[in-house]
Amino acid sequence: MSRSELLDWLNQMEKKYPVDAWKIHGMHVWPRIRVLISFHLAKTDSIELVGQSASQHVSKFKKIFDYLNSFGNNFRYLVRASKVDYAFLGAFSFRVRYKNSWINRFFDPVIEELERKGCFCARLEHKSSGTDLQGFPIYQYSKIFFVEELIRTFRVYQKVLSLLRIEEKSNLTRYEAFIGELIQIPEFTGIEDSLAIPSLERDFRVIAAYRSLFQLYLKLLRPKVLFVLCYYSPAVHAAIAAARSIDIPTVDLQHGPQTGVHPAYSRFRRVPVSGFNILPNIFWVWDQVSEKGLKEWIDQQEYHQVYQWGHPWIEYWIKRGMESNKNKNDRPTILYSLQPIGDLLEEYVVSAMQESWQDYLWCLRLHPRQQHEYDSLNRILEKFDLLNKVVVDDGLNSPLPEVLVNTQVHLTRFSGTAIEAAMFSVPTIFLDSLANDIFVELIKSNLASLLPRFTKNALLEEIDRVVRVSVLDKQGIHTFLHDYNGIFKKKFQN
Repeated sequence: MSRSELLDWLNQMEKKYPVDAWKIHGMHVWPRIRVLISFHLAKTDSIELVGQSASQHVSKFKKIFDYLNSFGNNFRYLVRASKVDYAFLGAFSFRVRYKNSWINRFFDPVIEELERKGCFCARLEHKSSGTDLQGFPIYQYSKIFFVEELIRTFRVYQKVLSLLRIEEKSNLTRYEAFIGELIQIPEFTGIEDSLAIPSLERDFRVIAAYRSLFQLYLKLLRPKVLFVLCYYSPAVHAAIAAARSIDIPTVDLQHGPQTGVHPAYSRFRRVPVSGFNILPNIFWVWDQVSEKGLKEWIDQQEYHQVYQWGHPWIEYWIKRGMESNKNKNDRPTILYSLQPIGDLLEEYVVSAMQESWQDYLWCLRLHPRQQHEYDSLNRILEKFDLLNKVVVDDGLNSPLPEVLVNTQVHLTRFSGTAIEAAMFSVPTIFLDSLANDIFVELIKSNLASLLPRFTKNALLEEIDRVVRVSVLDKQGIHTFLHDYNGIFKKKFQN
């Protein structure tokens, strides 16, 4: 089942069942169900619930120390808390290493501009489990409040709810019939455990507990708006629901491909009059293609909105004259953006590198979630005598805009880096047929192409065609520089 077929099926279910009325603890569950179904179909792990991490033995002394430390940090944050203009909630996974520190590539460029204009910004963040800081500090660390501190401090609240077995405030009319239809589809074998009513109620009990905690902090901060990344993380579900309960608008900033077949962003057909309360008020997208995918359903209702406000990380580089770094390589550069899906490296791509490394500078860039595979990738390259003939980029040492400005051809299976490459007029060659479903607009616009056959010869022929024809204006960067302070003042003025 393709993503497009999945969305068609979900639309049928929206017509048949009262999905807009399904709630647990007063929160709409349909947007989350769509995402969980998508994760299952893609055989991708779901985003963990807030505060979950890999199980490990922790001594009682360490637990007591962590609790006391968290109480202290919470107290200090409460003392410092004051009314702010804007609040930002993200995760460590959105940070990249830049100038010897970890910066949030989406939020920090915006926050810097706002603070230069005299605005006050609050930084909230939840860390990804197993994060390795590699000896580099987090940018503006002293100004960040880590949600884990809040979670650890108020863990008792969650346990009390569990022990008391408080009756779930659920409205899941005909939900069992929906699950009955879902499990008839072969691709969804085994999904009933994660989507069963007890499982959903357990998840939303945790989210509801954290919603109460976010309400406390947002009431203290009283921002004009809460900006978030990846709204379908359970932590962000809770924050959005909390903000809505106290009339603080929320904005989800695009962090990857949001084309017309992304179940978290596309083709909602049955939206409540007052909107889904775990979806953001506003979707901030990078480009026209992403905007088009959302407007198809957003234009059919009045609550949720979408605005094309650009890509902050790319605009940050453009504003600092990155064009001066162009064309420093003596051979055309081929950038391959790897993804944590399937085999680490395809055999036919290895063969193409073996045959063409003298003609092209091959750069293999790992996805942020592939850092643990850095050594494995090097072993593969060593096995095929390519270790010293190609470049391996861990995705941390060189910011993507800096790499793209010196790239002639971009390869990926179906990564959202294709959108960012298009902003630099760098054509993408897709190496997975799924891209034909996800990036149809990029392909129609000649900003990308799908490899006709997944073979060495077909890949080298397509690379050669793209390099020779050069149908795109490599000098032009397809983006507009935005005045975030002006936009937000106009949009969110009291």
